[in-house]
Amino acid sequence: MDNAIFQTVTCKFCGRKKELALSVSGVEKRKNGYKIQDCFPELPAADRELLLSGMCGVCWDETFGTEGLDDPLGPESE
Repeated sequence: MDNAIFQTVTCKFCGRKKELALSVSGVEKRKNGYKIQDCFPELPAADRELLLSGMCGVCWDETFGTEGLDDPLGPESE
């Protein structure tokens, strides 16, 4: 990634730290109010959630589970 900004983010729930490489253009878009998925499409959803809420992917899975993640409408749509 060209012109990356490295940011270490700590999970507010478990204290795990993760270093993320953020594009400069994505950071600028975020400052201007763009949705995080439009700013950092190269990041996995779990990393974007860590930036948004401070909850890492492990804590998310432990709290909310992973059932229905493949189906955007959830298990009720089956």
